[in-house]
Amino acid sequence: MALLALMVSIGQEGNLGAITKDYVTIAFVLNIDNMFAGFLPDDVKTNAKKLNSSKVLKMGKDYNTYKLIWKRFKRTWKRTEDEFADEVRVDTQAYSRELANLLVNFWCGLVINFQVIVYSYFAPFMSIIIQFIGYYSQIKREQAKKGI
Repeated sequence: MALLALMVSIGQEGNLGAITKDYVTIAFVLNIDNMFAGFLPDDVKTNAKKLNSSKVLKMGKDYNTYKLIWKRFKRTWKRTEDEFADEVRVDTQAYSRELANLLVNFWCGLVINFQVIVYSYFAPFMSIIIQFIGYYSQIKREQAKKGI
């Protein structure tokens, strides 16, 4: 949302030099959390270190990497072959769970990469395009007022 606000702001900017100021401003606003964390009292930092060392707030191991999903899939396949050699039976629940994990990984990767591509690569171009559209519409309005 902040990037969209920046793009609209830059698109309405009349002074070319002020565009750089807008980029610096948005970078400052987006990095305010990092700056704020540096000024936290020492007691808060000590408490955070204690909590992290006790592993209460640590993120655990990611069990949905493609490698681990593949290992679980092979283990389920092997177990199915060993347990049900005489009859044809499939552990649909285990396979469904792994398929859901694959879909979640794919979807998250797609969304994250889309966001990176759109925000990092196309945002500056979109800002310039919005600015050109703004200039064009402003010129057309001025020409319409003058009757040209």
